[in-house]
Amino acid sequence: MKRKILAIMLSSMLAFSFTACGNTEETADGTVTNAEADVDVADTGTDVENDAAENDAADIVVDTEAADAQSEDVETDSTEDLFCLLDVPILEMPDLAGTTWSFCGGNLGGVQMTQDDYDTALEQYGGKLEIVFSDDGSTVQMVQGGGTLDGVCEYHYEDEGVRLTFDNNGTDLVYACVFADFDGLTMVALSDTSGYNAVYFVQ
Repeated sequence: MKRKILAIMLSSMLAFSFTACGNTEETADGTVTNAEADVDVADTGTDVENDAAENDAADIVVDTEAADAQSEDVETDSTEDLFCLLDVPILEMPDLAGTTWSFCGGNLGGVQMTQDDYDTALEQYGGKLEIVFSDDGSTVQMVQGGGTLDGVCEYHYEDEGVRLTFDNNGTDLVYACVFADFDGLTMVALSDTSGYNAVYFVQ
């Protein structure tokens, strides 16, 4: 029952997410390597250029086509060895107002990030990736080493989850966020409805 509720919630929260987000022409070339396959770091939704001369919010790029294609592959392949976040119990959402959450890992294509994956991804984000909620919790910022994206928060399903919508140069970048216990309270920012792709944040 909990899995079905979470799947419905994610579908609702991500309904307008990625049809437009995959149309950017510029992508980063960094990859995260794991035992299964090479996964584009941008699958998690965002990335920054390494060129310091171009280090501003305009250079944050999005590539979700790879994530969409990867999700389709996951659905057709055996999923026995993949980690699906739809199976993880959801915790009560804390008060997000005035809080800052820092990138601590993720799940890419159903494979949990290793420390090497994390280090590589953080480098691609410019050494910093944070989600910062405003004092009243109604707006949010994604702060990266290369710039900041402004966004809004929408609370869903009796405050069990939050939809974060960031303005990426006129294109909406959307995450459905729920909370789970991964060695402590963790914000799980899902980039699609498959349950196989997410970025993790902790306070």
